[in-house]
Amino acid sequence: MKLQLVNAGKRFESRWIFRGIDLCIEQGGRQVIVGANGSGKSSLLKMAAGFLSLSRGSIAWSLGGSRLEQG
Repeated sequence: MKLQLVNAGKRFESRWIFRGIDLCIEQGGRQVIVGANGSGKSSLLKMAAGFLSLSRGSIAWSLGGSRLEQG
């Protein structure tokens, strides 16, 4: 599986939680997400899982030649 975010951003009301995130995680790859309370760690993981939509950018999941994209 491959997870790719391009220029990803999330805004709640008028406040940007994060923006401009470019990330690619290949199968077997590992990433660490760190930040202060309210910095968007859980929101980013919810978007990666498909439970929350982006305000800006795109997110794509690839598995075995199939690709699903949001944004």
